[in-house]
Amino acid sequence: MKKILIVCDYFYPAFKAGGPIKSLVNIAKSFNKTNCITVLTYNHDIDGQVINESGIELFENNVTVYYAKSMLDFTKYYLKLSKAVDIIYLNSFFSRRTTLPALVLKKSDAKILLAPRGELTTGALTFKPFKKKTYIKLFNFFARHNKVYFHFTSIEEKKESLIALKQEFSSSVIPNMHDTIPSYINKHKKEGEVHISFVSRISPKKNLKAVLLSLLNIGQGDIYLSIAGNVEDEKYWAECKMIINQLPQNVKVECLGGIKPAQVADLLKRSHLFFLPTLNENYGHAIVESMINSNVVLISDQTPWSDVQRNGGYVAGYNDINTFEKYITECMSFNECQFNNKSLQVYNYALNALAKDEHKMSTLFDI
Repeated sequence: MKKILIVCDYFYPAFKAGGPIKSLVNIAKSFNKTNCITVLTYNHDIDGQVINESGIELFENNVTVYYAKSMLDFTKYYLKLSKAVDIIYLNSFFSRRTTLPALVLKKSDAKILLAPRGELTTGALTFKPFKKKTYIKLFNFFARHNKVYFHFTSIEEKKESLIALKQEFSSSVIPNMHDTIPSYINKHKKEGEVHISFVSRISPKKNLKAVLLSLLNIGQGDIYLSIAGNVEDEKYWAECKMIINQLPQNVKVECLGGIKPAQVADLLKRSHLFFLPTLNENYGHAIVESMINSNVVLISDQTPWSDVQRNGGYVAGYNDINTFEKYITECMSFNECQFNNKSLQVYNYALNALAKDEHKMSTLFDI
């Protein structure tokens, strides 16, 4: 039985940081029967809301979570916990609160497995490039003194990340752990209406603005748009709200803010079209969750799920507003039978893709 220390900025019951938290929860639940897992994280969500006061809690059998209140707390816990484990799993590359301290403070012989979560891909590096290049140099300096392995979730992420690092590292390509897959459901839908869901953080990378611009010129039919996600960039959100105020009267918008996982599942069960024109995703938890909750998806070509275009879904360039508009109009025109035929294709595509990944997932800690 291996002893594994997972180090991350956020962990359950935090949820507003999105997909990475889900990845970690799924890892903990998948590996706790054959490994002893400890999680070291902070006691608040991404918006600063405190989620734990006790400090230490049992999450599942063989999974204990340490919630640090401060960087000092984190340092004390890390120096103690890292001495008694075989593997340290770091859940971010550009984290000055977890990853960098973990490298600098490491005194044990434990192997380090780092999941950059798409932070080193070409699209992600376009944001704050100078700061990130400086950080990469700093990382490479400390990585020389530690045996660092990388966990990538796709071949594309591996290629782009190693180019960015300008240094060779041992690595594996293993998809993310996924949630339990619900049964397919037929959904009620009228011709001339569509319920669209956008479930992601509100930031330029996730590209909500393109969703809104795609709806500006659709003046017919009944369109319902649900926006669910924590606001990461207030200025960007203000720009989005300006576009919302300009939408035609047939487009109804509800802004839900950051919602809990159970609420996300409920939303996706009642929506028809999941729309995420993201600038970059190394995995895309929300995309997977929407597909297994019987949605047709409309996504950019910057995710690992572009094959869905041959299996009932829609894919276009992340700022191809005209094509987005065309696909929304097409989906809106479907009657119930046509829509469910298309969503079943998407569901089966997701089911098959996830089944192929099962064995790979089980080898995550074989380093």
